[in-house]
This record gives sequence, structure tokens and C-alpha cells, in this order.
Amino acid sequence: MRFTVIFAILIAFIAFTKANPTEEEHEEVDVISSEYFEEEFQGIQPAACVDIKCKGKCLKKYGNKYRSHYCENNWCKCRHCAEEELKNQQYSNMKTNFNVYPRQNGIAYPQIYSKFKVKSKNIDEIEKEEEEFYIQDLTEDLFDDAVDFIVEYHARGSIFHRAANTFTSEHGIQRIREMYRKVFEEKISLICLKANTNEIIGINACLIRSKYDEPHEIIDDPKFQLLLESKTYIENSFDIFEHYGVDRFMFTAGLCVHKKHRCKGVATQILKARGPLMKAIGIDVTASIFSTVGAQNAASSAGFTHHYSIMYDDFEKIFPKMDFSHAYGGSVKLSAFKL
Repeated sequence: MRFTVIFAILIAFIAFTKANPTEEEHEEVDVISSEYFEEEFQGIQPAACVDIKCKGKCLKKYGNKYRSHYCENNWCKCRHCAEEELKNQQYSNMKTNFNVYPRQNGIAYPQIYSKFKVKSKNIDEIEKEEEEFYIQDLTEDLFDDAVDFIVEYHARGSIFHRAANTFTSEHGIQRIREMYRKVFEEKISLICLKANTNEIIGINACLIRSKYDEPHEIIDDPKFQLLLESKTYIENSFDIFEHYGVDRFMFTAGLCVHKKHRCKGVATQILKARGPLMKAIGIDVTASIFSTVGAQNAASSAGFTHHYSIMYDDFEKIFPKMDFSHAYGGSVKLSAFKL
């Protein structure tokens, strides 16, 4: 009888120790520590032991690299679950990979930077009356209309967006819209409006690039990531910071003109308007990637210097997952202008 009781107590003790490992056993198990979170999983609160439902399944599926253990009546978060949580967190944040530099307080806003007139022609090529336009800061009340405009007249027909197939899903379209809205929130973008009617004629989405910007993150959408990598490759092909001796410059995420007002010099006028805008916000240099002949000609007319150029058929060899067949024979250029 006494032997039976002792044996039962021994069995109970063994079961208890398996369910509640000692501190020494904790040290032998590959547990995610607070330090590990700080180094490898920035953005997740450093809590090593939380109640999750993997209960060792990750260990069976992925091997020793991902290990969890039982601690204080809960299963610790294994590395696989931590990585998945990080991915989900990044997805929910919908990061656009733009470092945001809001317009400084005290700088007059909005301002009109340019006014100009153009002679339009009717369908019979007969000149009509002059049309008057003006270029000013893009204001918050026009953000929604501006997003619709730049998506329709720039992104949908963009050589790079077409090559990366970013418009093949609703998720991709939504990401593009959010990207432009984030750029507009810097309050340094330009809008061209028709006098008297305030009809939107053109937009230039502008932002600030700093040599201290954080590197672009890997994002969850492979097509959008491909677009980002291809544009970054062009940006890095010529060092604007080093060449012009500046710590920051104005960059752009898109220049577009309404199709019925193209070939009137509107794009050139918008590019020229960057000059007074730059003076207003204290920026000496602006740069852009110009992907079409029309935009490149407008840049030349506005005084931009072309620093880097590559043919699309050669560029496709660098990014074989992109299809530039619709642009063969053309080239993309990185150009800049200094006050």
C-alpha cells in the first residue's frame, strides 16, 4: 500500500515537472526573449510568453528553428508565430514606403506660383480664344479629386505600372491610391487649374527625399515591390545628393496632364512652377524620373539636366519580371534642376 502511494506521488511529480519546466530547462529551450524581439522583431511589443494556439505545431512543421514551450500555463510565442504577427502588422499598417516630411508651419499655404495662357484649337485646327491657367499648392479640399485624377491620367497609363502589372487587383489599386494620398499630405504637391472654372488640368505629386531616409521595407505585394525596386534602381544610378552637395531635394511620384490639354506646354509650365515652390520651402534641387518622350522634352524645356538614361529593352534585362514590350525603343531618364 505504502509503495503504491509513493509510486503515485512520483508519477504526479514527473507530470508536474513536465508541465512546468525549471528555470534551467527554460534556458535550454529556444525561447524568444525581450532582447530577441528588440533586435529581430522591432514593432512587436516584447512579451515572450503569450497565449497562442500553435502549441508546438510550428516545431513539428518547421523544425528546431521554430520552437515553443509551455510556461506559466501558456504556450510561448515561437519564432514562426512572431514572424507571422510581424507580417500581419506590416500589412495592416499598409505602409507606402515614403518617408513623410510635412510642410513646415509658417510657410504661406496655399500659394499661386504661376499663371499662363495658351491658345487652343478646335477639331478643324482653327485657333480659338486663349485659355488661362494657374498653378498653385494642392490643398486638402482637393485631395480626393487629385487622387482620382492622378490615378486615371498617370498611374493607369504609366509605363512602369503597366510593366509591373500593379493594376491587376483591387488591393494593388488601393495601395496606389493610398500612396498618392500620403504624398499629397506633405502639402508640397502642385495642381494646375483652369481659371474661372477651377477644372483640374494637371498635377505634380511632390515629396522630399533626404539622405537620411530610412531604407525601403520589403512589402507584401510582389508587384508593387517590383515597381518600387525598379524605381529605386534608377534613383540610385546617379547620386543627386553628392553631385549637388545637398542633404535633401524635391522628388516626385508622378506628373500628369488631362488628355484634352496635352501638347499645350502645360507639363513644362508645371515643372517650371517647381522653382518658386522650392524657394518658398527652402529646397535648392529637384529631381524626377521621366519615363516618356513627352515628359523628357518638357523637362528639357523647363531647364532640367538629364543625368542618367537607359533603354527599356536593356532595363528589362535587369528586371526580367517586368514587361516593357509596350515601350521598346524608348528610354527612361533621371533628370534634375537646381535653382
